[in-house]
Amino acid sequence: MSAKIAAMSDRGDEPAASRARRGAVGTAAASEQERRYLTVVFCDLVDSTVLAGDLDPEDLEELYAAYTGTVRRVIEAFGGFITRTIGDGVVAVFGHPTVHEDDAERAVRAGLALTAEVPRIRLAQDVRLSVRIGIATGLTLVGRDQAGVSDLFGATPNLAARLQTLAPINTVVVCASTHDLLGGGFIYEDFGHQALKGFKEPAQVWRVLHPTPGGSRFAARIRGRLPPLVGREAALQRLQAAWDAARRGRGRSLVIAGEPGMGKSRLVHALADPLPDDSARVVQLNCSPLFGGSALHPVAEHLQFAAGVGKEETPEERHRKLAAYLGEVATLDPADAEFAARRLGQNAAAPADGRVDGDAMQRLAAILTDLVVAWSRHRPTLVVLEDAHWADPTTLDLVEALDRRLTDAPILLIVTVRPDGLATLAGLAGAEQVRLEPSSSAATGCRCSSRSWRRTCCRPARCRCPARWKARCWRGSAARSRSARSRRPRR
Repeated sequence: MSAKIAAMSDRGDEPAASRARRGAVGTAAASEQERRYLTVVFCDLVDSTVLAGDLDPEDLEELYAAYTGTVRRVIEAFGGFITRTIGDGVVAVFGHPTVHEDDAERAVRAGLALTAEVPRIRLAQDVRLSVRIGIATGLTLVGRDQAGVSDLFGATPNLAARLQTLAPINTVVVCASTHDLLGGGFIYEDFGHQALKGFKEPAQVWRVLHPTPGGSRFAARIRGRLPPLVGREAALQRLQAAWDAARRGRGRSLVIAGEPGMGKSRLVHALADPLPDDSARVVQLNCSPLFGGSALHPVAEHLQFAAGVGKEETPEERHRKLAAYLGEVATLDPADAEFAARRLGQNAAAPADGRVDGDAMQRLAAILTDLVVAWSRHRPTLVVLEDAHWADPTTLDLVEALDRRLTDAPILLIVTVRPDGLATLAGLAGAEQVRLEPSSSAATGCRCSSRSWRRTCCRPARCRCPARWKARCWRGSAARSRSARSRRPRR
C-alpha cells in the first residue's frame, strides 16, 4: 500500500509546496496548472497481492479489467473523473474538470456504490473482490501535461490514500473537511483522531454508513444550526396563508422559484418545521441531479423510508416491506399495493434508468394520488417537492396529477425550483408563484460578498464562510488570483 501512495505523490512525505514546485519544472513542465478545491477518492482493491499469487496472469488481467471498468463506470455515473490508476489503486476527483455544487456528496455516494458494486463482480474464478475507500477534500493544484494526463499536487490526494488504510473492508472513510461539507446528509461512525504517516497532526476520521433516510435535505444539512430568515417575511406570510386555506379544505399549489442560495428551502422549513405531527402530515420529496434518470426516485425514497426499508437490503426484502406498508399502514387495496411496491422497490441509494410509461404510469399515478388524498382525510397534508429542476419526467407527471386533485382536499403542494427549471412545471398552470429575488449578504449567509473576500478566501484556512459556501468562494478566489498573476507585469 505504501508503494501506491508513494507512486501517487512521487515522494510521499515531501511537503506539498515543494512537490508543486518540483512538478512545475518536472513531470508537468508543459502542463496547464490551476488551483481547485477538490474532493479526492482513493479506491484500493483488498488483498491484491494474494490474488496475484493465486491466479493465472491472464485471469488476473481479466479480473483487473472488470474491477477498473466497474470503478470507472460508477465514478463517471456520479460525475467524477479518474485521474490515475496505480496497479489496483484508483484515484478519482470530483470538482475537476466539471464542477458541481455537491461534489463532496457525489464522491461519497460513488464510494458507497463501489462498496456494493465491486463485491458483485463475478468471473470464472471463484473470487470475491473487496475494496477500501478514503475520501478527502481540500485545495489542490491540478496539472495536465501535453498528453492530457492529470496530476494532483498537495496534501489532499495523500490524505485520501492514507485514509483508505484505516477503512474496514468495503467501507468508506472521510476526513473532517469532507464531513463538514456533507453536513447531516449521511449517517456516520466517529473513528476519532488518527495519526497518519506524513502528517504532523492527527486527523479526525469518520466512517460513512449510509445517506440520511427521509426528511428534509435542508434540515439534515444545517444539523441544528438554523440560519436566520432575513428579508423573507412577506413570502412566508403567503405560504402560511396558503396552508391555512388548505387546512380548511381549499387545497392549492405554490411554486417557489429562485436562484441557488436565495432561501427556498429555508422558507419551506420555516413553514413545515413548526407543524405538529398529530395535526399535520408532511410528505417530503427530494429531487437530486444524481437521480434524474430514475423514475419516481423521490417518491420511492420517501415511501421506503416510511416503510423502514434499509439501504443494504435485497430487492426482495425492499419489495416485501414496501408492499406491507402500502397495504397495511397506507391502507391501499392489496392489488394496488403490490403493483406500486413492484415499481417503487428500486434501490433508492443508486442511480437507475427508466420511466414508467403508458397505462402503467396512469395506474401508478392514480394509486399514489389516491394515497395522498386518503392521508389528507385524517390530517391536513403538506407535500413538498424540492429542487424540481432535477426531477425525472415521471415524478413531474405525478405532481401534475396530484395538482388536479387539490380543489376540495386539505392539501398544500409546494414545489421549489430554479428559474431555468420553470418550463418543466408548465403543467402546474394554476399554481401560485413565489419569486425570491437576491437579497443582501446578510440574508444569504455568505460573508464573501463583503470586502473581506480577497483577504480571507484566498487563504482557505482563514475562510470565515459557512462550510457549504467554501468550495464556491475558494474557486472564485483562485480564479481571481490566476487572473491577477496573468496581468502582473514581468520584471
